[in-house]
Amino acid sequence: MHDLNVDFWAIMVLNRILIPRMRARDNRSAILNFSSCTGRFISPRMGIYSSIKKTVDVVSRILKLENDDKIDVISIRPFGVTTKMMKMKKGPLMITPRECALSSLADLLAGHEATFSHFKHKASSWMFQFLTEE
Repeated sequence: MHDLNVDFWAIMVLNRILIPRMRARDNRSAILNFSSCTGRFISPRMGIYSSIKKTVDVVSRILKLENDDKIDVISIRPFGVTTKMMKMKKGPLMITPRECALSSLADLLAGHEATFSHFKHKASSWMFQFLTEE
């Protein structure tokens, strides 16, 4: 239940509160929703988390369709970002929050609706597509 509250409902509540305000602005706004690679590439023992992240990904794509005239929306699907939450701090696929942010912003500005963020994660997603089913 905690995953649902943090990973899904928090995003839904914030979007519901902020989207009307964003639409009222003269300038464009942006929403960056954090999904996960597990929402795209399902894996064992990650069922609840993967399904919530898949839902975040789909909601982000719908928000983009509904608000494309005023708000840029992107779903970020990283493989691993070194944060205090992550127990694995180092590894060949881990990226820093800064690397994740800069890569994701570049993809947002390029008009992408979703991104795996850093090039290491994009390469990993390309390999995973041959190993898993969606």
